[in-house]
Amino acid sequence: MLSLREPRNGRLVTITGPVRSGKTTHLEQLLNSASVIWDKGPNSNILLAKHPNDDVKSPGKVAGYDALETSSPDEIASHVTPNTEAVIISGINFYEDKSIVNLLQDLVLRNRRVYVAGHALDWNANPFPNMPAIMALSDDFIITKAPCMIDSCQLQATRSQKLEGESMRLCIKHHAFEGRPDHKHYLIDQIGGLEAFVGSMYASKTTVWRQKMKELSANRIDYEVFKWIKDKRYSERNKQYGLYDTGFIGFNNSDEKIPAVYIKTAEDMVRFIDGNTGIREIDERSAKRRLGHIFIDEGQFIEGIADVVRARVYQGYKFYITGLLRTAKMEPFGEIPKLLVLADSIDVMHGYCERCGREASESQKFTKMGDEWVPSDYYEDPIKPGGKEDDDEVVDRYEARCRHCIEIPNRPEPKYRFERYYPTVSLR
Repeated sequence: MLSLREPRNGRLVTITGPVRSGKTTHLEQLLNSASVIWDKGPNSNILLAKHPNDDVKSPGKVAGYDALETSSPDEIASHVTPNTEAVIISGINFYEDKSIVNLLQDLVLRNRRVYVAGHALDWNANPFPNMPAIMALSDDFIITKAPCMIDSCQLQATRSQKLEGESMRLCIKHHAFEGRPDHKHYLIDQIGGLEAFVGSMYASKTTVWRQKMKELSANRIDYEVFKWIKDKRYSERNKQYGLYDTGFIGFNNSDEKIPAVYIKTAEDMVRFIDGNTGIREIDERSAKRRLGHIFIDEGQFIEGIADVVRARVYQGYKFYITGLLRTAKMEPFGEIPKLLVLADSIDVMHGYCERCGREASESQKFTKMGDEWVPSDYYEDPIKPGGKEDDDEVVDRYEARCRHCIEIPNRPEPKYRFERYYPTVSLR
């Protein structure tokens, strides 16, 4: 996403997509461009690794470059030196040890640039074990795409499958597996998918998300907007709403409001879409509109949303979902990780750190103690909607922060205690 600030802290970039869609090409470009500054001696500033199950026809190599081949996150960690500026890992989806998540986060926290490449989904569109958590810890994404490999199909492939012994990339239309939902007859001309709009707080996620609504409205295409019933901020905070009531989504820097239907869980949304709420006027409305475009605000709060999206995209529904990548603890938030692995496109937006002015990737939570606002303890409940409100009734507020400036009292010590990397050339 566009930014006026150059990131000066560590960063995790995930490259993902179906088979044979160009992930290795992106790594090759990255490695080729770095070759002029790459010290390949014992204290190399770039650590290149791969999983043994990745590209088995080229053992010990990634895009022609020598790589550490290992399935152990600890072994990768053992090769990190104070001089290691960047770590690149191919076949990230094959790492089953949960320590791979700790490794990536700890590298980034100690100011390394980290690039990982691999598949998000298996043949049946289920996520690889650690990919949801890895994607939720990422700061940016490259989602590789190429045409579906079924003859005469010109749709973009977003899934992988093995057909007659050959690994193939397929579009949602041609991706078949046991239990696949049938396409809705009234959405027969629409290809389903998910666009995710994620980042930290105060990064204008809703602004970019709203633009999608304007594009649909300009083409006279109906859509529906949903939000979690407990997400009430600003002017909505003191109002009482029931299930399927219409509330509003506000903006931090604007008086504009978007009407939205309140739901408690994803199943409430399903009943609304299918016209089975038991409320006559709502059911008649949804049946008449044949809703195929669904907007959801703050998807991290909505229970069951990932399973619903996974099934409904095969029926032709298009989803547009905003959400926070991480909690105030810097951990994956709700079901956002499960949504990221399903997404066809991911817009990552960053605000500005309110302490140092650098690019912000995190949400700093404060709790009111008497008349003072103090950083919230690690063991406090993170599932509390909030904003920048500051009055006697508000007990939690938030700021955008970078990884270097966020404060989380009593946060557990990292598994890997790397030395912080300091660039030899100042970025100021």
